[in-house]
Amino acid sequence: MFTLEMAGKSIAVTDASEERAEDFFRSNLFKSHLRELQSDGRPLWNGTSLLNVRHASEVEIAAFRKAKAADADEDDNEASEEAVTFSVVYLVETENEDAEAY
Repeated sequence: MFTLEMAGKSIAVTDASEERAEDFFRSNLFKSHLRELQSDGRPLWNGTSLLNVRHASEVEIAAFRKAKAADADEDDNEASEEAVTFSVVYLVETENEDAEAY
């Protein structure tokens, strides 16, 4: 698993491969999403801070698994026909809880 870090703060973690994590976290679509999504009244990304993708820590992996388990419990009765190739979990609280990363 890999974590997106900005200004020394862990923002999101994914179960994508290293190459896919790099591509996704650095994509214009995701960066635009980071500028729109807010935490503490400010955008998650200011558009200039360095984006760093690194291996996830054990704590971040545990947070990812906990969030995915909670999500699976909520979606138990919904069958998805879409093939999900990877997931992204935010490690920070956001003001728009319904935001989808991708």
